[in-house]
Amino acid sequence: MERARHIPRFTRLITCWSRLGFIKVFRSDEWPADDTGEEVTGSGLDDLLADPGSWEYREEPTRWICVASGDRDIQELEKGMCPRDR
Repeated sequence: MERARHIPRFTRLITCWSRLGFIKVFRSDEWPADDTGEEVTGSGLDDLLADPGSWEYREEPTRWICVASGDRDIQELEKGMCPRDR
């Protein structure tokens, strides 16, 4: 699948921006995940992003994942600002 090759890039972006507070990731068994579910952070987020099923589209999903705005405004990042780069 062509888009699968971009998963590592999006995984790094989501991980970095989540840890910086720019975005939040939620998981739920109901829609909408950001209202009905739990925020996923730390190793739980790492596990979620490493699961190939998290990246698949399903016509009738059994779980929902939502990326929402975080508590900080997104601004231009300086090199080394991501915790992974430190």
